Amino acid sequence: MRTLEKAVSPLLVAALTLVVARARAQEAPPPAQPAPAPPPAAAPMQPAAAGQPAPMQPAQPAPMQPMQPAPGEPAPMAGPAPAAAWQPAAAPKPAMGGAYTHDGFYLRLGIGVGSASFTVKEPSTDVDVTGIGPSVEIALGGTVAPGLVLGGGIYGTSLASPEYKAQGVTSTGGAATVSMIGPFLDYYFDPTGGFHLQAAAGYTALNALKADSDPYPSEDSSGGGFGLVAGAGYEAFVGEEWSVGGLARIQYMSGSVEGADSGNERDVSGTVVSLLFTATLH
Repeated sequence: MRTLEKAVSPLLVAALTLVVARARAQEAPPPAQPAPAPPPAAAPMQPAAAGQPAPMQPAQPAPMQPMQPAPGEPAPMAGPAPAAAWQPAAAPKPAMGGAYTHDGFYLRLGIGVGSASFTVKEPSTDVDVTGIGPSVEIALGGTVAPGLVLGGGIYGTSLASPEYKAQGVTSTGGAATVSMIGPFLDYYFDPTGGFHLQAAAGYTALNALKADSDPYPSEDSSGGGFGLVAGAGYEAFVGEEWSVGGLARIQYMSGSVEGADSGNERDVSGTVVSLLFTATLH
């Protein structure tokens, strides 16, 4: 028995020693690992020597393409578009041209009354000629700029029985006419409004018949000369293109007339002031 105890005791001591050593080894912290060394920096690319192929460049990744739906599958829903910044609506510009605007083709018809005053230069004295009669106006043209019309017109006044005064003696002559033809311009300050100014220049024809019973004038006379017209008026639209209104006009003439029988030539100058009712297609 003692022999067995002697044999077992060394074995027990060895086993206990091994258990204690292993327990202490598990309680101790593991030794620290050294940090890995950083990779070596890449050497910069060197240009290829003459005659040598260029070094390969790293490939660039291709851009991502949107995925396409497979056949038979519905297309993916697109996200909502970003809202655009709100901008205030621009104020509408006034339309130029069209209805109730003075533009395009131009036709004016006018009729009214005129008062004429002329002076005839006779060899021995001046003869004053006055009279009242109907005045007319016909003008055709076109708009060349906003409110501005260019064209041609006829401006005339007829005197049924003009009076002739010389050296205190008054006589009544036959009918006389004063008419001018020439280019004109008419300007509307507001193409949609009615106030306008006009001007014209041209040749003025003058004709006067002799008196039936009075001594003067003793013969028919005719002639002409340079003439001017100026006027101001106002019109209001009565339709999309038609407007009506009034016009004050003054006409000046300077020229000469020649007697039909004697052939004597006399200088004549004077004015006609008219008030007209106008109708304009414009």
